[in-house]
Amino acid sequence: MEESINLKIPTESNHSEFLTHLQFDDNYRILFSGIFGSGKTTFLKEFFEKYKESYEVFYLYPVNYQVASNADIFEYIKYDLLFHIIDRGWIPVGEEFSKSLALQFYLLKKGPSFLLNMLKSVPGNYISKGAESIEKLSKFIKAFSTHYDEIDKNPDLAKIETFLSEMNNKPGSIYELDSISQIIYNTISNKEEKEKQSGNENENKQKQNVLVIDDLDRIDPEHIFRILNVFSAHFDIAKEDKNKFNFDKIILVCDIQNIRNIFHHRYGSSVDFSGYADKFYSKKIFTFDLSNEIEKVIDSHIAIIAKYINADSYKNMLKSYVSYLIHCFIALRICTPRDITKFKYAGNTNYKEFSLSSNSNVKNYELLIPIIFDILSEIFGNKYKIHELFNHCIDGSNEIEKIGNKEFYTKVLTLNSALFLYAINNPISYDEQFKHEFGEITMTCQIKLTPAGNTRPFYTADNIQGKELNIFNIKTTFKILIEAFTNYMKIKDN
Repeated sequence: MEESINLKIPTESNHSEFLTHLQFDDNYRILFSGIFGSGKTTFLKEFFEKYKESYEVFYLYPVNYQVASNADIFEYIKYDLLFHIIDRGWIPVGEEFSKSLALQFYLLKKGPSFLLNMLKSVPGNYISKGAESIEKLSKFIKAFSTHYDEIDKNPDLAKIETFLSEMNNKPGSIYELDSISQIIYNTISNKEEKEKQSGNENENKQKQNVLVIDDLDRIDPEHIFRILNVFSAHFDIAKEDKNKFNFDKIILVCDIQNIRNIFHHRYGSSVDFSGYADKFYSKKIFTFDLSNEIEKVIDSHIAIIAKYINADSYKNMLKSYVSYLIHCFIALRICTPRDITKFKYAGNTNYKEFSLSSNSNVKNYELLIPIIFDILSEIFGNKYKIHELFNHCIDGSNEIEKIGNKEFYTKVLTLNSALFLYAINNPISYDEQFKHEFGEITMTCQIKLTPAGNTRPFYTADNIQGKELNIFNIKTTFKILIEAFTNYMKIKDN
Protein backbone atom coordinates (compact mmCIF):
# COMPACT_ATOMS: atom_id res chain seq x y z
CA MET A 1 0.00 0.00 0.00
CA GLU A 2 1.27 3.47 -0.87
CA GLU A 3 -1.23 6.22 -0.18
CA SER A 4 0.21 9.70 -0.32
CA ILE A 5 -0.18 11.85 2.75
CA ASN A 6 1.11 15.32 3.51
CA LEU A 7 3.45 14.90 6.48
CA LYS A 8 4.61 18.51 6.48
CA ILE A 9 3.92 19.91 9.91
CA PRO A 10 2.04 23.23 9.56
CA THR A 11 3.51 26.22 11.39
CA GLU A 12 1.15 29.02 10.38
CA SER A 13 -0.58 29.04 13.76
CA ASN A 14 2.74 29.92 15.39
CA HIS A 15 3.36 32.93 13.11
CA SER A 16 1.08 35.32 14.97
CA GLU A 17 2.50 34.24 18.33
CA PHE A 18 6.07 34.92 17.23
CA LEU A 19 5.12 38.19 15.53
CA THR A 20 3.63 39.42 18.80
CA HIS A 21 6.81 38.43 20.63
CA LEU A 22 8.99 40.10 18.02
CA GLN A 23 7.05 43.35 18.23
CA PHE A 24 7.23 43.76 22.01
CA ASP A 25 8.53 47.21 22.95
CA ASP A 26 12.30 47.25 23.48
CA ASN A 27 12.61 43.60 22.46
CA TYR A 28 16.04 43.92 20.81
CA ARG A 29 17.40 40.47 21.57
CA ILE A 30 15.44 37.24 21.16
CA LEU A 31 16.43 33.78 22.30
CA PHE A 32 14.48 31.37 20.08
CA SER A 33 14.51 27.92 21.69
CA GLY A 34 13.30 24.56 20.42
CA ILE A 35 14.54 20.99 20.46
CA PHE A 36 16.83 19.76 17.69
CA GLY A 37 14.87 18.84 14.58
CA SER A 38 11.77 20.75 15.66
CA GLY A 39 11.77 22.86 12.49
CA LYS A 40 13.15 26.12 13.90
CA THR A 41 15.10 27.02 10.76
CA THR A 42 12.20 26.24 8.43
CA PHE A 43 9.80 28.19 10.61
CA LEU A 44 11.96 31.31 10.71
CA LYS A 45 12.53 31.28 6.95
CA GLU A 46 8.82 30.89 6.27
CA PHE A 47 7.98 33.56 8.86
CA PHE A 48 10.39 36.18 7.51
CA GLU A 49 9.41 35.41 3.94
CA LYS A 50 5.81 36.16 4.93
CA TYR A 51 6.86 39.44 6.57
CA LYS A 52 9.63 40.38 4.15
CA GLU A 53 8.21 43.87 3.71
CA SER A 54 8.91 44.56 7.39
CA TYR A 55 12.23 42.80 8.02
CA GLU A 56 15.60 42.59 6.29
CA VAL A 57 17.10 39.35 7.59
CA PHE A 58 20.73 38.23 7.73
CA TYR A 59 21.20 34.50 8.40
CA LEU A 60 24.39 33.16 9.90
CA TYR A 61 25.19 29.46 10.40
CA PRO A 62 28.15 29.08 12.78
CA VAL A 63 28.12 25.31 12.19
CA ASN A 64 29.96 26.17 8.96
CA TYR A 65 32.86 27.54 11.02
CA GLN A 66 33.65 24.26 12.78
CA VAL A 67 37.15 24.02 11.31
CA ALA A 68 38.07 27.55 12.38
CA SER A 69 40.06 28.37 15.47
CA ASN A 70 38.23 29.95 18.37
CA ALA A 71 39.92 33.33 17.81
CA ASP A 72 38.92 33.36 14.13
CA ILE A 73 35.22 32.66 14.68
CA PHE A 74 34.19 36.30 14.71
CA GLU A 75 36.25 37.04 11.61
CA TYR A 76 34.10 34.51 9.74
CA ILE A 77 30.96 36.16 11.07
CA LYS A 78 32.16 39.52 9.76
CA TYR A 79 33.04 37.91 6.44
CA ASP A 80 29.52 36.48 6.04
CA LEU A 81 27.88 39.75 7.08
CA LEU A 82 30.02 41.71 4.64
CA PHE A 83 29.11 39.24 1.91
CA HIS A 84 25.38 39.67 2.66
CA ILE A 85 25.70 43.46 2.63
CA ILE A 86 27.53 43.52 -0.70
CA ASP A 87 25.10 40.97 -2.16
CA ARG A 88 22.22 43.30 -1.26
CA GLY A 89 23.95 46.18 -3.05
CA TRP A 90 24.24 48.25 0.10
CA ILE A 91 27.89 49.05 -0.65
CA PRO A 92 27.97 50.50 -4.21
CA VAL A 93 30.85 49.23 -6.32
CA GLY A 94 32.41 51.76 -8.69
CA GLU A 95 30.32 54.75 -7.60
CA GLU A 96 30.82 57.66 -10.02
CA PHE A 97 32.06 61.14 -8.97
CA SER A 98 32.02 64.27 -11.10
CA LYS A 99 35.39 65.63 -12.27
CA SER A 100 34.80 68.94 -10.48
CA LEU A 101 34.15 67.10 -7.18
CA ALA A 102 37.26 64.99 -7.68
CA LEU A 103 39.29 68.17 -8.41
CA GLN A 104 38.08 69.76 -5.14
CA PHE A 105 39.29 66.78 -3.13
CA TYR A 106 42.60 66.78 -4.98
CA LEU A 107 43.26 70.48 -4.36
CA LEU A 108 42.38 70.18 -0.67
CA LYS A 109 45.06 67.56 -0.33
CA LYS A 110 47.69 68.79 -2.78
CA GLY A 111 46.87 72.52 -3.03
CA PRO A 112 49.71 74.10 -0.92
CA SER A 113 52.56 72.18 -2.55
CA PHE A 114 51.02 72.69 -6.00
CA LEU A 115 50.79 76.50 -5.42
CA LEU A 116 54.40 76.72 -4.20
CA ASN A 117 55.73 74.90 -7.23
CA MET A 118 53.75 77.12 -9.55
CA LEU A 119 55.04 80.33 -7.89
CA LYS A 120 58.65 79.13 -8.03
CA SER A 121 58.38 78.53 -11.74
CA VAL A 122 57.19 82.09 -12.47
CA PRO A 123 60.09 84.52 -13.39
CA GLY A 124 60.54 87.71 -11.39
CA ASN A 125 62.10 88.70 -8.11
CA TYR A 126 58.88 89.55 -6.29
CA ILE A 127 57.16 86.35 -7.29
CA SER A 128 60.16 84.34 -6.17
CA LYS A 129 60.31 86.12 -2.82
CA GLY A 130 56.59 85.60 -2.41
CA ALA A 131 57.08 81.92 -2.96
CA GLU A 132 59.87 81.81 -0.40
CA SER A 133 57.63 83.59 2.13
CA ILE A 134 54.78 81.14 1.53
CA GLU A 135 57.21 78.26 1.89
CA LYS A 136 58.54 79.64 5.18
CA LEU A 137 55.00 80.19 6.42
CA SER A 138 54.09 76.64 5.50
CA LYS A 139 57.10 75.32 7.45
CA PHE A 140 56.18 77.49 10.45
CA ILE A 141 52.60 76.16 10.44
CA LYS A 142 53.86 72.56 10.33
CA ALA A 143 56.35 73.18 13.15
CA PHE A 144 53.71 74.88 15.29
CA SER A 145 51.26 72.01 14.72
CA THR A 146 53.89 69.51 15.81
CA HIS A 147 54.75 71.59 18.90
CA TYR A 148 51.07 71.99 19.79
CA ASP A 149 50.44 68.26 19.51
CA GLU A 150 53.36 67.59 21.84
CA ILE A 151 52.30 70.00 24.59
CA ASP A 152 48.57 69.35 24.25
CA LYS A 153 48.71 65.62 24.42
CA ASN A 154 48.73 64.06 27.87
CA PRO A 155 51.23 61.16 27.81
CA ASP A 156 48.88 58.96 29.81
CA LEU A 157 45.98 59.70 27.49
CA ALA A 158 48.20 58.90 24.51
CA LYS A 159 48.99 55.48 25.99
CA ILE A 160 45.32 54.86 26.70
CA GLU A 161 44.33 55.80 23.15
CA THR A 162 47.01 53.51 21.75
CA PHE A 163 45.86 50.62 23.93
CA LEU A 164 42.18 51.08 23.04
CA SER A 165 43.04 51.33 19.37
CA GLU A 166 45.05 48.11 19.55
CA MET A 167 42.19 46.27 21.29
CA ASN A 168 39.64 47.58 18.80
CA ASN A 169 41.76 46.37 15.89
CA LYS A 170 43.03 43.14 17.39
CA PRO A 171 41.45 40.10 15.68
CA GLY A 172 39.79 37.88 18.23
CA SER A 173 39.36 40.60 20.85
CA ILE A 174 35.91 40.65 22.39
CA TYR A 175 36.03 44.46 22.07
CA GLU A 176 37.15 44.48 18.45
CA LEU A 177 35.84 47.32 16.32
CA ASP A 178 38.21 47.30 13.37
CA SER A 179 37.66 48.95 10.02
CA ILE A 180 35.57 46.05 8.67
CA SER A 181 33.33 46.08 11.74
CA GLN A 182 32.89 49.81 11.35
CA ILE A 183 31.99 49.40 7.68
CA ILE A 184 29.32 46.85 8.60
CA TYR A 185 28.07 49.04 11.45
CA ASN A 186 27.96 52.22 9.36
CA THR A 187 26.34 50.52 6.37
CA ILE A 188 23.52 49.07 8.46
CA SER A 189 23.11 52.35 10.38
CA ASN A 190 22.99 54.43 7.20
CA LYS A 191 20.42 52.20 5.52
CA GLU A 192 17.53 53.66 7.53
CA GLU A 193 18.76 57.20 6.88
CA LYS A 194 18.85 56.52 3.14
CA GLU A 195 15.26 55.26 3.28
CA LYS A 196 14.21 58.49 5.01
CA GLN A 197 15.98 60.60 2.40
CA SER A 198 14.22 58.66 -0.34
CA GLY A 199 10.89 59.74 1.11
CA ASN A 200 10.03 56.66 3.14
CA GLU A 201 9.60 58.36 6.50
CA ASN A 202 6.77 56.18 7.70
CA GLU A 203 8.33 54.19 10.53
CA ASN A 204 5.97 51.27 9.96
CA LYS A 205 7.19 50.92 6.38
CA GLN A 206 10.87 50.96 7.17
CA LYS A 207 12.41 47.53 7.33
CA GLN A 208 14.09 46.48 10.52
CA ASN A 209 17.45 44.78 10.16
CA VAL A 210 17.49 41.38 11.86
CA LEU A 211 20.47 39.13 12.49
CA VAL A 212 19.62 35.43 12.92
CA ILE A 213 22.37 33.20 14.33
CA ASP A 214 21.12 29.66 13.79
CA ASP A 215 22.03 26.24 15.27
CA LEU A 216 24.07 27.85 18.02
CA ASP A 217 24.02 24.69 20.13
CA ARG A 218 25.32 22.48 17.31
CA ILE A 219 28.83 23.88 17.29
CA ASP A 220 31.90 23.33 19.43
CA PRO A 221 31.33 24.56 23.03
CA GLU A 222 34.37 26.83 22.72
CA HIS A 223 32.77 28.51 19.72
CA ILE A 224 29.37 28.80 21.44
CA PHE A 225 30.73 30.77 24.37
CA ARG A 226 33.12 32.73 22.15
CA ILE A 227 30.17 34.07 20.13
CA LEU A 228 28.00 34.64 23.19
CA ASN A 229 30.78 36.41 25.07
CA VAL A 230 31.55 38.78 22.19
CA PHE A 231 27.90 39.82 22.04
CA SER A 232 27.73 39.96 25.83
CA ALA A 233 30.73 42.30 25.98
CA HIS A 234 29.05 44.59 23.47
CA PHE A 235 25.79 44.65 25.47
CA ASP A 236 27.78 45.59 28.58
CA ILE A 237 29.67 48.52 27.05
CA ALA A 238 27.00 49.78 24.65
CA LYS A 239 23.65 51.34 25.36
CA GLU A 240 21.02 48.87 26.53
CA ASP A 241 19.08 49.20 23.28
CA LYS A 242 22.06 48.80 20.93
CA ASN A 243 23.03 45.50 19.33
CA LYS A 244 26.34 44.49 17.81
CA PHE A 245 26.73 46.08 14.35
CA ASN A 246 23.60 48.14 15.18
CA PHE A 247 21.10 45.47 14.14
CA ASP A 248 17.56 46.29 15.21
CA LYS A 249 17.10 42.74 16.46
CA ILE A 250 19.39 39.78 17.05
CA ILE A 251 17.83 36.30 17.22
CA LEU A 252 19.88 33.50 18.76
CA VAL A 253 18.47 30.11 17.70
CA CYS A 254 19.20 27.07 19.84
CA ASP A 255 17.85 24.58 22.33
CA ILE A 256 18.29 26.45 25.60
CA GLN A 257 18.39 23.17 27.52
CA ASN A 258 21.39 22.05 25.45
CA ILE A 259 23.16 25.34 26.11
CA ARG A 260 22.39 24.98 29.83
CA ASN A 261 23.81 21.43 29.88
CA ILE A 262 26.96 22.51 28.05
CA PHE A 263 27.37 25.49 30.37
CA HIS A 264 27.13 23.37 33.52
CA HIS A 265 29.44 20.73 32.06
CA ARG A 266 31.99 23.42 31.34
CA TYR A 267 31.68 25.59 34.46
CA GLY A 268 30.09 23.27 37.01
CA SER A 269 26.52 22.60 38.12
CA SER A 270 26.71 25.16 40.93
CA VAL A 271 27.36 28.10 38.57
CA ASP A 272 24.28 30.21 37.87
CA PHE A 273 23.27 29.78 34.24
CA SER A 274 20.20 32.02 34.34
CA GLY A 275 22.26 35.08 35.26
CA TYR A 276 24.55 34.37 32.32
CA ALA A 277 21.76 33.70 29.80
CA ASP A 278 19.65 36.72 30.78
CA LYS A 279 21.87 39.01 28.69
CA PHE A 280 20.90 37.27 25.48
CA TYR A 281 17.19 38.04 25.49
CA SER A 282 15.38 41.29 26.26
CA LYS A 283 12.00 40.00 27.46
CA LYS A 284 11.66 36.24 27.76
CA ILE A 285 12.78 33.12 25.94
CA PHE A 286 10.52 32.26 23.01
CA THR A 287 9.81 28.53 23.19
CA PHE A 288 9.04 26.96 19.83
CA ASP A 289 6.69 24.00 20.24
CA LEU A 290 4.79 22.09 17.55
CA SER A 291 3.31 19.36 19.77
CA ASN A 292 -0.29 20.11 18.79
CA GLU A 293 0.54 20.18 15.09
CA ILE A 294 2.50 16.91 15.40
CA GLU A 295 -0.55 15.24 16.94
CA LYS A 296 -2.68 16.31 13.97
CA VAL A 297 -0.16 14.84 11.54
CA ILE A 298 -0.08 11.57 13.52
CA ASP A 299 -3.88 11.44 13.44
CA SER A 300 -3.91 11.75 9.65
CA HIS A 301 -1.21 9.11 9.37
CA ILE A 302 -3.00 6.60 11.58
CA ALA A 303 -6.35 7.17 9.88
CA ILE A 304 -4.95 5.83 6.61
CA ILE A 305 -3.30 2.85 8.31
CA ALA A 306 -6.48 1.99 10.26
CA LYS A 307 -8.47 2.07 7.06
CA TYR A 308 -5.99 -0.24 5.36
CA ILE A 309 -6.07 -2.90 8.10
CA ASN A 310 -9.87 -2.65 8.58
CA ALA A 311 -9.49 -1.02 11.98
CA ASP A 312 -11.62 2.07 11.36
CA SER A 313 -13.83 1.33 14.34
CA TYR A 314 -10.98 1.75 16.81
CA LYS A 315 -8.76 4.21 15.00
CA ASN A 316 -9.44 6.88 17.67
CA MET A 317 -8.14 4.48 20.29
CA LEU A 318 -4.98 3.96 18.23
CA LYS A 319 -4.50 7.68 17.75
CA SER A 320 -4.74 8.29 21.46
CA TYR A 321 -2.20 5.66 22.50
CA VAL A 322 0.33 6.33 19.74
CA SER A 323 0.10 10.07 20.40
CA TYR A 324 0.77 9.46 24.09
CA LEU A 325 3.92 7.47 23.30
CA ILE A 326 5.10 10.15 20.86
CA HIS A 327 4.59 12.80 23.55
CA CYS A 328 6.68 10.69 25.94
CA PHE A 329 9.49 10.61 23.38
CA ILE A 330 9.25 14.34 22.73
CA ALA A 331 9.25 15.13 26.46
CA LEU A 332 12.57 13.31 26.74
CA ARG A 333 13.94 15.10 23.66
CA ILE A 334 14.54 11.80 21.87
CA CYS A 335 11.97 12.40 19.15
CA THR A 336 11.51 15.44 16.94
CA PRO A 337 9.08 16.57 14.25
CA ARG A 338 11.81 15.64 11.77
CA ASP A 339 11.34 11.99 12.78
CA ILE A 340 7.62 12.24 12.11
CA THR A 341 8.01 13.82 8.65
CA LYS A 342 10.59 11.44 7.20
CA PHE A 343 8.01 9.37 5.42
CA LYS A 344 6.21 10.48 2.27
CA TYR A 345 3.75 7.62 2.28
CA ALA A 346 1.60 6.09 4.97
CA GLY A 347 1.79 2.33 4.73
CA ASN A 348 5.37 1.72 3.59
CA THR A 349 5.60 -0.85 6.38
CA ASN A 350 4.28 -4.22 5.29
CA TYR A 351 1.05 -4.47 7.27
CA LYS A 352 0.46 -8.20 7.09
CA GLU A 353 -2.07 -10.03 9.16
CA PHE A 354 -0.96 -13.33 10.64
CA SER A 355 -1.63 -15.72 13.50
CA LEU A 356 0.56 -15.20 16.52
CA SER A 357 1.39 -18.90 16.83
CA SER A 358 0.03 -22.39 16.27
CA ASN A 359 -1.23 -22.34 19.84
CA SER A 360 -3.04 -19.03 19.49
CA ASN A 361 -6.49 -18.43 18.02
CA VAL A 362 -6.01 -14.68 17.34
CA LYS A 363 -4.25 -12.70 14.69
CA ASN A 364 -1.92 -9.78 15.28
CA TYR A 365 -4.39 -7.05 14.29
CA GLU A 366 -7.05 -8.35 16.62
CA LEU A 367 -4.96 -6.96 19.46
CA LEU A 368 -4.00 -3.38 20.28
CA ILE A 369 -0.27 -3.73 20.93
CA PRO A 370 0.88 -5.25 17.58
CA ILE A 371 -0.82 -2.43 15.65
CA ILE A 372 0.88 0.19 17.84
CA PHE A 373 4.24 -1.50 17.29
CA ASP A 374 3.80 -1.54 13.50
CA ILE A 375 2.81 2.13 13.45
CA LEU A 376 5.84 3.09 15.54
CA SER A 377 8.09 0.96 13.32
CA GLU A 378 6.85 2.87 10.29
CA ILE A 379 7.33 6.26 11.91
CA PHE A 380 10.83 5.58 13.24
CA GLY A 381 12.10 3.22 10.60
CA ASN A 382 13.49 0.21 12.45
CA LYS A 383 13.10 -2.01 15.51
CA TYR A 384 16.38 -0.90 17.07
CA LYS A 385 15.13 2.68 17.28
CA ILE A 386 11.96 1.51 19.08
CA HIS A 387 14.03 -0.40 21.64
CA GLU A 388 16.17 2.69 22.20
CA LEU A 389 13.11 4.92 22.67
CA PHE A 390 11.48 2.57 25.19
CA ASN A 391 14.72 2.27 27.18
CA HIS A 392 15.04 6.06 27.31
CA CYS A 393 11.51 6.24 28.72
CA ILE A 394 12.51 3.93 31.59
CA ASP A 395 15.50 6.16 32.39
CA GLY A 396 13.48 9.36 32.02
CA SER A 397 10.35 8.24 33.86
CA ASN A 398 10.36 11.36 36.06
CA GLU A 399 9.87 13.63 33.03
CA ILE A 400 7.09 11.45 31.63
CA GLU A 401 5.26 11.63 34.96
CA LYS A 402 4.40 15.25 34.04
CA ILE A 403 2.36 14.21 30.99
CA GLY A 404 -1.40 14.22 31.56
CA ASN A 405 -3.56 11.09 32.00
CA LYS A 406 -0.54 9.03 32.99
CA GLU A 407 -2.59 6.58 35.07
CA PHE A 408 -4.95 5.81 32.20
CA TYR A 409 -2.29 5.26 29.56
CA THR A 410 0.06 3.22 31.74
CA LYS A 411 -2.84 0.95 32.70
CA VAL A 412 -3.99 0.40 29.11
CA LEU A 413 -0.52 -0.18 27.70
CA THR A 414 0.58 -2.45 30.54
CA LEU A 415 -2.54 -4.67 30.49
CA ASN A 416 -2.65 -4.97 26.72
CA SER A 417 1.05 -5.82 26.56
CA ALA A 418 0.29 -8.59 29.09
CA LEU A 419 -2.64 -9.76 26.93
CA PHE A 420 -0.43 -9.92 23.84
CA LEU A 421 2.26 -11.91 25.66
CA TYR A 422 -0.40 -14.31 26.99
CA ALA A 423 -2.09 -14.68 23.58
CA ILE A 424 1.15 -15.74 21.87
CA ASN A 425 0.92 -19.24 23.32
CA ASN A 426 -2.68 -19.46 24.54
CA PRO A 427 -6.11 -19.36 22.92
CA ILE A 428 -8.22 -16.53 24.29
CA SER A 429 -11.93 -15.90 24.50
CA TYR A 430 -14.28 -13.11 25.48
CA ASP A 431 -14.69 -12.52 29.21
CA GLU A 432 -11.91 -14.94 30.05
CA GLN A 433 -9.61 -14.20 32.95
CA PHE A 434 -5.89 -14.83 32.71
CA LYS A 435 -2.78 -14.26 34.76
CA HIS A 436 0.50 -12.86 33.57
CA GLU A 437 3.69 -12.89 35.58
CA PHE A 438 6.08 -10.02 35.03
CA GLY A 439 9.12 -10.11 37.26
CA GLU A 440 7.81 -10.33 40.79
CA ILE A 441 4.38 -9.09 39.73
CA THR A 442 1.44 -11.31 38.88
CA MET A 443 -1.36 -9.56 36.99
CA THR A 444 -4.87 -11.00 36.95
CA CYS A 445 -6.68 -9.63 33.90
CA GLN A 446 -9.99 -10.02 32.13
CA ILE A 447 -10.33 -10.10 28.36
CA LYS A 448 -12.88 -7.82 26.75
CA LEU A 449 -14.22 -8.02 23.21
CA THR A 450 -14.81 -4.80 21.32
CA PRO A 451 -17.12 -5.42 18.34
CA ALA A 452 -15.86 -3.70 15.24
CA GLY A 453 -18.88 -3.67 13.00
CA ASN A 454 -18.33 -5.91 10.01
CA THR A 455 -14.60 -6.07 10.62
CA ARG A 456 -12.58 -8.39 12.84
CA PRO A 457 -13.10 -8.61 16.59
CA PHE A 458 -10.78 -6.60 18.79
CA TYR A 459 -9.64 -7.91 22.16
CA THR A 460 -8.48 -5.70 25.03
CA ALA A 461 -7.62 -6.34 28.65
CA ASP A 462 -8.89 -4.87 31.90
CA ASN A 463 -7.48 -5.38 35.37
CA ILE A 464 -8.93 -7.38 38.22
CA GLN A 465 -6.30 -6.81 40.87
CA GLY A 466 -3.90 -4.46 39.13
CA LYS A 467 -4.61 -1.37 41.19
CA GLU A 468 -4.06 -3.21 44.44
CA LEU A 469 -0.70 -4.38 43.14
CA ASN A 470 0.29 -0.81 42.24
CA ILE A 471 1.83 -1.94 38.96
CA PHE A 472 0.71 0.95 36.80
CA ASN A 473 3.78 3.17 36.68
CA ILE A 474 6.01 4.47 33.90
CA LYS A 475 8.94 2.11 34.42
CA THR A 476 6.79 -1.03 34.58
CA THR A 477 4.85 0.04 31.50
CA PHE A 478 7.90 0.52 29.31
CA LYS A 479 9.61 -2.61 30.62
CA ILE A 480 6.66 -4.76 29.61
CA LEU A 481 6.40 -2.88 26.30
CA ILE A 482 10.02 -3.85 25.60
CA GLU A 483 9.26 -7.51 26.39
CA ALA A 484 6.19 -7.44 24.16
CA PHE A 485 8.00 -5.65 21.33
CA THR A 486 10.92 -8.10 21.43
CA ASN A 487 8.56 -11.07 21.15
CA TYR A 488 6.54 -9.44 18.37
CA MET A 489 9.66 -8.78 16.29
CA LYS A 490 10.69 -12.45 16.69
CA ILE A 491 7.29 -13.55 15.41
CA LYS A 492 7.48 -11.19 12.43
CA ASP A 493 11.05 -12.18 11.57
CA ASN A 494 9.99 -15.83 11.44
